Amino acid sequence: MIAKNMFNIRVVWKSNPLPIIEASRFFYIYLKNLSKINSSFFEPILSKESHRDVPILVNKLSKDEVVKLIANSILNFSKKDIRKYEKELNPTIDYSRDFGFSFVLRYLKEEMKRLISFNVVIGCSNYGGMSSLNVNLDDNNFTWYFNLLQALSSVSLTGVVDIRDLSYNEMCKQYTKPLGWITYFSNEYELEIPDDLEGFEYEYTDKGKYLIATREDFTQSKEFYDKQKEKLLRTMEYLGKTVPGYLVVFQS
Repeated sequence: MIAKNMFNIRVVWKSNPLPIIEASRFFYIYLKNLSKINSSFFEPILSKESHRDVPILVNKLSKDEVVKLIANSILNFSKKDIRKYEKELNPTIDYSRDFGFSFVLRYLKEEMKRLISFNVVIGCSNYGGMSSLNVNLDDNNFTWYFNLLQALSSVSLTGVVDIRDLSYNEMCKQYTKPLGWITYFSNEYELEIPDDLEGFEYEYTDKGKYLIATREDFTQSKEFYDKQKEKLLRTMEYLGKTVPGYLVVFQS
């Protein structure tokens, strides 16, 4: 076995500068989707350094109550910076800015504190999204990762369960959207990713498609791990040659 916790989860949202209240309505969709996975996701906490944590009982409050709580939390997290750097002395939940708003999403239950947390960047004119800060599973369970990615990618542009491997990540820097164990591309994604990549299973929804490298935990042996890693790198090399825009063009 290679190691536990070899994977990160990340989703990217469309470029969409939004005021705090609209960004909060958007983020509510994610909290609700996560809460459907199991009861452990019912009690999220919004966090920001030097601020008091804000617990949110998603399934005990109305949608409007949750959205208002998210919006007021984001405003409180951001108010000091807005006043200092943007000189807006009395920002409200209707305030927006190009680089959006950031905070940490984690969970109240003891087992969830250890299990997973996310960094969130929302409401920005560039691409925002969510990325896992830590994932601490006892095993690399495909179904758990796939269910989580599906919940997170429902209104995302792209998503991935990617490999925490420094050499692999370094080689992936030349590609705009590196492939992982499971990779999601929405129908709105600007690049045309083929539907017949060798060695991948596809699952389609009305909003996009998932590319699955394998349903097995490929960290069980070094041989299997290296084989899957080589397949991912080989496929990205192919996409770099055949899909315009997939290969990153570095400025000299």
